[in-house]
Amino acid sequence: MFERLHHIAYRCRDAQRTVDFYTEVVGLKYVAGLMPPENTRLSWPLNEAGKPPRKVVDGASDSIHIFFELGDGSYLAFFD
Repeated sequence: MFERLHHIAYRCRDAQRTVDFYTEVVGLKYVAGLMPPENTRLSWPLNEAGKPPRKVVDGASDSIHIFFELGDGSYLAFFD
C-alpha cells in the first residue's frame, strides 16, 4: 500500500499560463521548472490508437516539467 505520494504530473498546453493560474488564482507556491538535459530520451504513454501522443524525443527538448508545492509535502506537477 502507498504511504506517501511525491508528485502527480499532468499535461498542460502552456507552462506560463499554468504557472500564472496556480500561483495567482489557486495560491500554490511555484517550486521549480525543469527542462530535460541533452541526451535524455522522453516518451509518453500510448494513446487509444497505440501511438505516443507526442513525438519521442532524443536529445534536447523544449518540454518543461513544472512543480507546485502542496501543504503536505507532496507536489502537483505539469508537463508542457
